[in-house]
Amino acid sequence: MKNLRLLFLFMVLTSLGCPCSKAQTRTFSGNSPCGGYVKSLLGIPAPADCDRVQWKVTLLQNAETRAFRLNVIYGMQEQSRPGFAGGGTKKEIAGKWKVTKGTPVNPEAVVYELKYDEQTLRFLKLGGSILHLLYTDRNLMIGDAGWSYTLNQVNNREKQSANE
Repeated sequence: MKNLRLLFLFMVLTSLGCPCSKAQTRTFSGNSPCGGYVKSLLGIPAPADCDRVQWKVTLLQNAETRAFRLNVIYGMQEQSRPGFAGGGTKKEIAGKWKVTKGTPVNPEAVVYELKYDEQTLRFLKLGGSILHLLYTDRNLMIGDAGWSYTLNQVNNREKQSANE
């Protein structure tokens, strides 16, 4: 009888579909200054002419994995118009991500770690739809008068829990 109940439960769950098997995608975008630290994180050549970076981070999560894709465009700001001079230089980075905790000022802060090659990008989660780039020591990166290191969520295909 117990086996019959388990079989029935299995059939019900598989016919309804398990929400944990659906892929969840979140995309964040923003612009930041293009200093030496950002160049080293993104593998941008040191001598490259670059005063800003346009970020688009897509986080994918399903039952098996957490993967990310980072699309950046970097270069010199077009004068008196939006966009990059000459269209900028495009780069795509992909890897795995995980959720960790802690910054120097808040040990309970939610931090997303995006790992690729030998690099790790760290973003502090601020509220439900904002990420802020962190230095290696997990302190906030500080922008300038024109650009910040904050990325805003541009979509939300699946509801996320408050802790992730």
